[in-house]
Amino acid sequence: TLINVSEKPIPLGDIARIGIRPQAMQGLYLSQGQQAICLALIKSSDARVETMRAEVSQLITDFQAAYPEIEFETSQDQSFLLTYTIDNLKSNLVQGAFLAIIIMFLFIKDYRSPLLIALTMPVTLIISLFFFFLLGISINIISLSGLILGVGMMIDNSIVVIDNIIQHQQRGEPLLTAITRGTNEVIAPLISSTLTSCAVFIPLIFLSGIAGALFYDQAMAIAIGLIISLVVSITLVPTLFNLVQQRKPRHAEIGFLKRVKLFDLENTYHKGFDFIFRHQWGTLAVVLLILGGGYFAFSAIDKRQLPVLPQNETIVAIDWNENIHVDENRRRIQHLIQAAGNNVQQSNAFIGEQQFVLNRDMDMSAYESQLYLKLANTTALKESMRSLQVFFETHYPNASYTFRAPENPFMKVFSGNENNLTARVSGQNSDSPPTIEEMQAVAAKISRQLNISQSAIPSRQQYIVHAKPEMLFMYNVDYNAIVNLFKTAFNSNYTDNLKAVDRYIPILIGSEPISMEQALNTLFVNNRLGNKIPVKTLVSLEQSVDYRTIFGGSEGVFVPLNIEVDAKQTPGAISMVKSILGQSPGLDVNFTGSYFSNKQLMSEMGVILLISVMLLFFILAAQFESISIPWIVLVELPIDIAFATLLLYLAGNSVNAMSMIGFIVMGGIIINDSILKIDTVNQLRKEGMDLMTAIHEGGRRRLKPIIMTSLTTVIALVPQMLGSDLGAKLQLPLSLTMLGGMSIGVLVSLWIIPLLYYHVVNAGNWIRGRLKIK
Repeated sequence: TLINVSEKPIPLGDIARIGIRPQAMQGLYLSQGQQAICLALIKSSDARVETMRAEVSQLITDFQAAYPEIEFETSQDQSFLLTYTIDNLKSNLVQGAFLAIIIMFLFIKDYRSPLLIALTMPVTLIISLFFFFLLGISINIISLSGLILGVGMMIDNSIVVIDNIIQHQQRGEPLLTAITRGTNEVIAPLISSTLTSCAVFIPLIFLSGIAGALFYDQAMAIAIGLIISLVVSITLVPTLFNLVQQRKPRHAEIGFLKRVKLFDLENTYHKGFDFIFRHQWGTLAVVLLILGGGYFAFSAIDKRQLPVLPQNETIVAIDWNENIHVDENRRRIQHLIQAAGNNVQQSNAFIGEQQFVLNRDMDMSAYESQLYLKLANTTALKESMRSLQVFFETHYPNASYTFRAPENPFMKVFSGNENNLTARVSGQNSDSPPTIEEMQAVAAKISRQLNISQSAIPSRQQYIVHAKPEMLFMYNVDYNAIVNLFKTAFNSNYTDNLKAVDRYIPILIGSEPISMEQALNTLFVNNRLGNKIPVKTLVSLEQSVDYRTIFGGSEGVFVPLNIEVDAKQTPGAISMVKSILGQSPGLDVNFTGSYFSNKQLMSEMGVILLISVMLLFFILAAQFESISIPWIVLVELPIDIAFATLLLYLAGNSVNAMSMIGFIVMGGIIINDSILKIDTVNQLRKEGMDLMTAIHEGGRRRLKPIIMTSLTTVIALVPQMLGSDLGAKLQLPLSLTMLGGMSIGVLVSLWIIPLLYYHVVNAGNWIRGRLKIK
C-alpha cells in the first residue's frame, strides 16, 4: 500500500509497523480458576424444564464425544433444583396420604372402612388434576404444596360420613336406613364446613404483590380438592359403603389392631370434660395466658415477606472502584477465591464485560466482577463470607461489594433484589445528586453510628481533557486533529474494516501503550501550516471522581445507601439516618426497602383475615340461624392463632407470607370440628335432651371424627416438614402454623367450645326469660 507524502509515493511499511494482533481483552470467564467460555441457557416461557434438561444433557454428551480435548461442565443448574423439588413434593404427597390411611386403620380397626376412605383420595386427586387442566393451573411447587396441605382435609368429609353411618348402624338401624340418615344428617354441616374452608381462600386470591402471586395456585388447589371431596363423600362414599356392607366378610376387623389400645379416648374425653367444667376460672386463666403469649411472640418475632431459605451458594458482586484492566481484575479475583477458603466446592467468575444478549444483569465494565461460590453447607458459606469481608477490608477498602443468593426461577419471580432498608439521599437541586465527597462522609458517619459495614459508593475515576480555544486559535490548530491524536495514542482510532474470507478485521491506527502524563509530555500535533505544536500547550488536564451510576425517582436524582440492619433495628436506623442527614443542610432523604413492603403485606393480610372472619360469620349465621352461636365458633380463632404464633417463635421461624397464609387456612379448617359438634348438640336438644346432657353426648359422638380428621390433616404434613428441598423449606412456616393451630384447636373444640356454648345458651335463656317477665 502506497501513501502520498509530499507528492511522493511512500510504502506504508516504511513509516508504520503493520500486523494483526488480538483485540484488547475487555472481559473473561473463569471456571474453577481456569479461563473458560460460558454459555447461558434460558428457558422460554412455553418450554418444559424436564425436556430442556434432557436435551442439554444429550448435547453436552455429544460435545464431549466430538471434542475430547475440551472439558464441559454444567454450573448453577436450576432445572435440577426444580425437578428435584417437584419429585420430593410428589413423594411427600404419597407419604402423607399413606400416613393418613395408617391413622384411620388405628382408629377404625377394620380394613373395609379405611380402604373405602382411602379410595376417595385418589379419586379426588385425579378429578382435581382434571380441573387443574381445565383452569390452566400447572403442576408446580406451589400447587403441589397445596395438594399436600389438602390431602388430610380431602378425606375429612369421608371420615365424618362413614363414622356417622356406623353410629346409626350401632343403634340397630337397617343398612340402607343408616346410610340414608347418616349421610343426610351431616350434609348441611359438611357443606357449611367446606364453605368456611373455601371462604378463607377467596379474599387471598385477590392479594397484591408477592403474596397474591404466591398463593393463587395453592388456594385454587385446596379449594378444588375440598369441593370435589365434598361431592365424593356424599355421593360415592355412601354407594361404596352399601356395596361393601352387603357383602360383609366373615372377619372384617383386623385382629391385632382390635387388641391394640393406644389410649382410652372416651374416658379421657369424659375426664377432661368434667375437669374443665369444675375449673372454669382456671381454664379462663390458661386461655388468657395463651393469648398473652401469642401477643408477645408476635411482637418479638421477625416479620418478612418470605421465609429464610438455607443456602450453600452465594454470588459476590464486586465493583473495585478503580480504573483497572482485566488482567488486574483477574488477579484480584484469583486471590479472592483463595481467601474464600479450602471448603469451596465450585467457583465461577465473570470478570469485566460480558456478551450475554438476553441477560442485562451481566452488563459490567472492565473493573467489575461477579464471583459465584458453592460450599458444602450453610455454616461453611457463612465462614467463607466472613473471610471475604476481612479480605476486602484489609486489601481493598474502597471496593464496593454485595453478597446475594443465586436466583433460581422461584426466587427470581418472588423475592426480587430489594434490600431491607435503602436510604435515597437527594440534594436541593432535584436534577443533580449531592457531591460524591459529601455522600462518602454521610455513609461513613452512618456506618460508625449504626456499627455496620457500609460498602463503598460505586464511583469512577476519569481524566477530562479541556482544549484551550485561545491557544488553538493562536497556533492555528484544528480541534479534530487533537482528538485524532489522542485516539491514536490510546489505540482507539478506528478507520475501517478489512474484509477477509469469512470475517471482518477492524483497522486501527495506534501506537505503543502510554499513560496520560506521557501523552501530554511527548505528543505533538501538526497545525494547519504543518508545524509541530506540543499538545501540553494546547490542552489542560483535570482528574475527577464521579458516580458510576445515576439513579432517578419521583424525588428526582438520588444516591441510594443500602443499610444492612435487622427488621427489629430498622425503625431505630431510620431515625438515626434522619438525624445524620439533618446535620447536613441541603440534603433530603426518603426510604424504601422490603421493610415497608413487609409492613404493607402484614396490613393486607390483617384486612384479609378480617374479611375471612366476616365471611365465616355469615356462613355460620345462615347455618345455625343464630347470631350468638357463630361467635362461639369464631372465638376459637384467636386462641389457635396465638398458640401457632408462639410455636413459630419457639421454633425460631418468622411471620411471613407463608405463615400468614397458614393462619388463615388453619382457621378455616379447625372450626369445622366445632361446626359439626355444635350441629350435633343442636340436633340432640331438638330431640328433647337437656342442655348439659346434649353437650356431653354431642362431644362423645363427634369425638372420634374430630381426633381422626385433625390427625390426618397434621400427619399428612409431616413428610413435608421433614423435607430438605426448596418446596419443603418454603412451606415449613405454613406447616408449623398448621401444626400449632390444629393441635390446640382439637383441645378447644373438645372442651372450650362446649363450655362457651353452655354459658351462651344459658345467657340467652336468661335474657329471653327477663324479656318475657317485663
